[in-house]
Amino acid sequence: MSSTDGTNVIDDILIYPNPVSDVLSYKPIDHSHHVMLEIYDTYGKLVSQKSISPQDTKSIILHTLPSGMYMARWIIDNRKVVSKKFVKL
Repeated sequence: MSSTDGTNVIDDILIYPNPVSDVLSYKPIDHSHHVMLEIYDTYGKLVSQKSISPQDTKSIILHTLPSGMYMARWIIDNRKVVSKKFVKL
């Protein structure tokens, strides 16, 4: 997918490992865009939120979350949303 200004916007994000114990990694993220990462539990409650900057690692530490199913949402330029489910062990 391309945006209207001709720059590339990612179509998909790969997350790994899944299930995850402590650190969930992801790729690709095009850091030329403003990106917000949100984590939701199975009840739809926002449990974590992080603005991603170009110097950030492409991972999120999850050791404080209890075991269960979660949804990670990457919001790119406040308009494109990519969602992925993952299991926290």
